[in-house]
Amino acid sequence: MGKKLKFGLLSLTAFLVIGVTICGVWFVRSGNPEPSAVQQPNLPENPSPSEPVRNKVNAGDKIVLAISADDVSDMYGYELCVNYNKDILEYSGGLKSDISEISTIFKSTLNFDNYIKIGATQINGMQGINGSDVSICQMTFTAIQDCELIDISISNINIVTAADEYIKDLKNWSFEIKPA
Repeated sequence: MGKKLKFGLLSLTAFLVIGVTICGVWFVRSGNPEPSAVQQPNLPENPSPSEPVRNKVNAGDKIVLAISADDVSDMYGYELCVNYNKDILEYSGGLKSDISEISTIFKSTLNFDNYIKIGATQINGMQGINGSDVSICQMTFTAIQDCELIDISISNINIVTAADEYIKDLKNWSFEIKPA
């Protein structure tokens, strides 16, 4: 097995373990469903999520959440939490990476109250991703009921560089809600 493939598989495993630890352990201990309050080592006690976006939806409407980064440098993989109200929205799938070099993407299989954990990594990639206004990934949600205002945000954004550096709590990522 090639060195980059082994590293990619190890990175993917690390993302799963770290994701469960970061978003899950604190949640289980405290009973608090707010991922923005998840305590992480070497991070501020309450990393704030992005500003929530509020849109009107009707029951049955499908929306696409498109996540992007203002700029990235040497990104080999990433993880983040998507925060939303499960009384209003249901994750419908359609999770896909918009970065061809980072095509291995996953959603945590753990069932958290108000968020899902997303992670992705390169496999056999040679260099980290660099660029400005980078389209990261997208996923689809379905409205369960009519709602004038829906809250959705992203938080706990972390990346791994090709140089194997783990960078925590990025703030320069954003998202857009589009009709499906």
